[in-house]
Amino acid sequence: GFSNIELCISYLLTARMDRQMHPGEAFSLKVIAALINNSHFKKVSVFDAHSDVTAAVIDNCTVVSNEVFVQDAIKAFELQNPTCEKSKFCLVSPDAGALKKIYKVAQSISDIEVVECIKNRHPRTGELSGFKVFAQDLRGKTCFLVDDICDSGRTIVGVAGALKKLHAEKIIFVVSHGIFSNGIPLQNVDEIFCTDSYKPIASVKGELTVMNVLKYLS
Repeated sequence: GFSNIELCISYLLTARMDRQMHPGEAFSLKVIAALINNSHFKKVSVFDAHSDVTAAVIDNCTVVSNEVFVQDAIKAFELQNPTCEKSKFCLVSPDAGALKKIYKVAQSISDIEVVECIKNRHPRTGELSGFKVFAQDLRGKTCFLVDDICDSGRTIVGVAGALKKLHAEKIIFVVSHGIFSNGIPLQNVDEIFCTDSYKPIASVKGELTVMNVLKYLS
């Protein structure tokens, strides 16, 4: 007897399995989308979906951007570190997949530089073999490394290491969905900002700041 029900998803299960790279691979997001679609929700809101495929396969879907969350994280960092110069802040894209989102965030923040990175990953094994940063020198910079999901953290640790080699002063990781399957802290990362979208997690002063995801879904 219920109708006009809206579904809010803080972390979308299988969000990264959004295509078939090779024959026989699972297209798990399509399976989850079918389960959601069969419930005929009036509206489905998903916080910081991994890719545009989410909105394409889920009916009546609205993807909630990470823009406000990233802005809040930067503001919180400024409050905690009042001596850091805002003119030396930059946003860092960890890979090509995150680049589109990074530029959208940058448009909402005045006078902030964007640094692009790419990673080499074996298509079958998923093993990472190297990282490239498209910058010459990051001396004195506070780098806000922004991504949607952190599972093992291998990509972030690798990118952060490459940024350190370019003399980045601080590396602040801003991630919407913190799984942290290998635990925290992450090597080469000075501080982390995340939401509690995936699981309840406590802030640790100077190391991890957790923000309530309901603010961004409301």
